[in-house]
Amino acid sequence: MTNASSILSQLVGMVQPICLVLIQQALPPMFIALGKVEGRTSYSNIMGSAFSRYFMFQIVNIFFVTVVAGSFFDTASKIVENPRMAFELLGLSMPKQSAFFTNYILLKTFIGLGAELTR
Repeated sequence: MTNASSILSQLVGMVQPICLVLIQQALPPMFIALGKVEGRTSYSNIMGSAFSRYFMFQIVNIFFVTVVAGSFFDTASKIVENPRMAFELLGLSMPKQSAFFTNYILLKTFIGLGAELTR
């Protein structure tokens, strides 16, 4: 029974990285289409615009939303109880996000990059 629950907990832990990889696969064509709608004339200008938007999406969504919000929500009640320990509590809870990043890198490597090559 404990093996089944550990497998189930690992599968639940994979949901967020899988969703993020799927969203990242859909974004580049949408950003390219948005560049064309904006009236950009050259292909390199469209691709540069799409690349900068994709980069900002990754920085904001993956780093700020996942790491900061994930560690903040885990420790919010403790921070309210003891505000002086806020940075220490956040520093202790950020390494817990490493499981997400390990899953994310593995999924991006085996699923995401293969899809990029076929595109």
